[in-house]
Amino acid sequence: MKNIFCALIVLTMSLSVSHSVADDEFATMLDQVMQLKEEFNIAGLALVVVDPQQSLYQAYLGLADRERSIPVRQNTVFRIGSITKTFTSLAVLRLVEQGKLSLQDPVAKFVKQLPYTNTYPSKTVRIAYLLEHTAGFRDMSQKEFDFKQANWNLQQSLAYDPDSRITAWIPGEYFSYTNSGAGITARVIEQVSRQPFEEYVQQYIFQPLQLVDATFFNSERIQSRLATGYNTDGNTIIPYWHMLFRSFGAINARVDDMAKFVRMLINYGKTDSGEALLSRASIQRLEMPATTLAARNGLQYGYGLGNYQWLRNGVLFHGHGGDADGYLARYGYTRENNRGYFLVINAYNNRAMRKIEQLVESWLIRDIEKRPNPAVFELSSARRKHIIGEYSAVTNRFSWVRESAPKKLKVFAKNKKLFTQVEAGKPSLLLPVNENHFRRPGQPIATISIVNDASGIPVLQGDLGNFRKVK
Repeated sequence: MKNIFCALIVLTMSLSVSHSVADDEFATMLDQVMQLKEEFNIAGLALVVVDPQQSLYQAYLGLADRERSIPVRQNTVFRIGSITKTFTSLAVLRLVEQGKLSLQDPVAKFVKQLPYTNTYPSKTVRIAYLLEHTAGFRDMSQKEFDFKQANWNLQQSLAYDPDSRITAWIPGEYFSYTNSGAGITARVIEQVSRQPFEEYVQQYIFQPLQLVDATFFNSERIQSRLATGYNTDGNTIIPYWHMLFRSFGAINARVDDMAKFVRMLINYGKTDSGEALLSRASIQRLEMPATTLAARNGLQYGYGLGNYQWLRNGVLFHGHGGDADGYLARYGYTRENNRGYFLVINAYNNRAMRKIEQLVESWLIRDIEKRPNPAVFELSSARRKHIIGEYSAVTNRFSWVRESAPKKLKVFAKNKKLFTQVEAGKPSLLLPVNENHFRRPGQPIATISIVNDASGIPVLQGDLGNFRKVK
């Protein structure tokens, strides 16, 4: 295949021939990926494309280590970052299926010395809230992110900076991404299973999936094959990040390991061996939000249990991204053609990663017939009047970083159409699907909810964030 330097391409499509249309289309897409790799000075990249039965394509491009000129190979190990959260959720769901806990159980049922402060005593922090990022916590403090110890246990880690885990808004209503929830979840798993979190996941998730090199640690077994992580410039080495809570982002894995994982999700919990890691119902719950105001009022789009949704060219994807300082990863799959992928680069370059994701996802769904968009629902004049106005952000992820997320939003009408506008941004058309749910032009499903909170005040929730009407 032309223009692919220092690359190994593996085609495993059944009954494929070396110059099939599918192969040629993949080669064309991969040429474009390679151009982006060179444009952004990314050292190495690996990609696998799967269907329910097999890995259709695997590509290993560039260098795992610039200084030693080591190419990315099939046995190269990468850090997958926050994709780890999906594995943490799988571990919880296994315990749910065994009847050892419920997603609605309070954390206090299993962890007697709570590693957080709940300033809303009438609202219990539940296990599902931790996994869906609705527990009311901001993200970890700078002190916690800068943590460098290699082998602390969870008790030590949770005692490190507990003041960062104070509920800042009502638990069980608003999604706000936080790595702290995974740390507390891991403590619940340890208390219920009576074994260290990492051992539990190794025994009951990694081993059944036959993930041969997956590990939470920079062990001797993988050190010589672990890709070096680089900063945004593609040259500056970022040292190995020993995370405070390994349950939020510490997994190291091979690409063919991750292919088995994505296939299991596509197959609703069935592993390559045909055994059920989890039930179909558990995987469906993994994919579906349930605890926000929007979800409780019927919006099915959002962040589930360590697995979220997004749209690409009108097609719904499930998956998760991962950032491990020096590595960016993402897995995604769509049930519209039962295909998925895992992609990883050893560079902290979000702009490049987004462009590569767009290429891969657009290629993956190229043959899917787009669903028709729902008809525009006619809101009553009273309902329009109720939701039109100025809104203020309810949540903010960090207390120590100046965030780019909008703090103000307004909903207004013009020429009988509804729009949203964040601060000085351009207005965006808001199309009603029903009384409470809305979509953007070109979207085949509702992605935004405007519902009343307990005080009867409208709250807008969606990819933009959480906004409550103030006037």
